Amino acid sequence: MTLIDLLRTKKGEIVRRCFHRVAETYPDATASFLKKETDPFVNPIAPTITRTLKAVLAELIEGGTPGGFKSALEGLVKIRAVQCPSPSDGLSLIGFLKQTIRDEVGAEVARGGATDRILPEYLALEERLDEAMLIACDLYVGCRKKINEIRISEVKAEEERLSRVIRAMNGRNRIRDTEKMAGPTGNGEKTEREGLQA
Repeated sequence: MTLIDLLRTKKGEIVRRCFHRVAETYPDATASFLKKETDPFVNPIAPTITRTLKAVLAELIEGGTPGGFKSALEGLVKIRAVQCPSPSDGLSLIGFLKQTIRDEVGAEVARGGATDRILPEYLALEERLDEAMLIACDLYVGCRKKINEIRISEVKAEEERLSRVIRAMNGRNRIRDTEKMAGPTGNGEKTEREGLQA
């Protein structure tokens, strides 16, 4: 059996195991929800994780291109960049996929599979997974940069709004002060002159 044959045969199991590992990076209640809720309208994250795993695995089986990996990873990496400020959590999917495939290869070798073919193929596959990780890193960093830019823009907009409010309040206070100085006649200078004449 070749490594590609093994991946095709075990694809469903690899995706299932990786999905559970990714889900467990979330808090316990969220992880349980992701694993149990099957309605994609209620739980859109779980189908995204599964779809991404299947797409990355398909790229690995077919040879894997940078564009293919980017397309496969982009949607989930965007979600993880928002949910996971830690890159190690945000990009854990590739590590989990690598470990799960390694476990399958190890089990096949232990069963007496074609070690002389599978191991060299596996080393080449790991290189493609490393490439996928680098692409995921670029996507993650780009997403985090955009998130930070949005936050900075929001802070600046809030500061400008507060400045306008403060300027408006100061303007009203100056008007009140002028009115107080003017007195009940509405003419401060006249009142002052009348006081001097008296």
